[in-house]
Amino acid sequence: MQYSRSILALSVILLFTLSAFTTDEVDISGKWNISVQMAGHGGEGGERPAGRRGPGAFQFEFIQEGEKLTVLTNDRDGNEIKTEGTIEGDEIKWELERETPMGKMTLKYDGKIIDEDNMEGEVQFGEFRTAKWIARRVIDETEK
Repeated sequence: MQYSRSILALSVILLFTLSAFTTDEVDISGKWNISVQMAGHGGEGGERPAGRRGPGAFQFEFIQEGEKLTVLTNDRDGNEIKTEGTIEGDEIKWELERETPMGKMTLKYDGKIIDEDNMEGEVQFGEFRTAKWIARRVIDETEK
């Protein structure tokens, strides 16, 4: 009987401890640097930054209101792109259109919030390919 109560008490403590660290309470609003890695194109570990014509690093700004997400970034010409996304638990999703030499392409980002300063996931480039992305919150404005 004493053993059962001890296990129950330990289970309750563990449950409250784990729930305190869920990403449901993380607000990702702010600026983020996102690095996109294409697989299988040489380099260390078979990965290289995305894009033959440009860097694989981009900056996004997220504005979170509950599960609703507003996503801001710029195209290669500096024009602002604004789109919407969602956050459900630790899952994050958004889509945006970019102009490419082959016309408009929809990029679909799916990922996980790791903690308040880190996210990761995959991006689908139209119907062509996917790549991994890693995001780090911009904490110091000199990281632009």
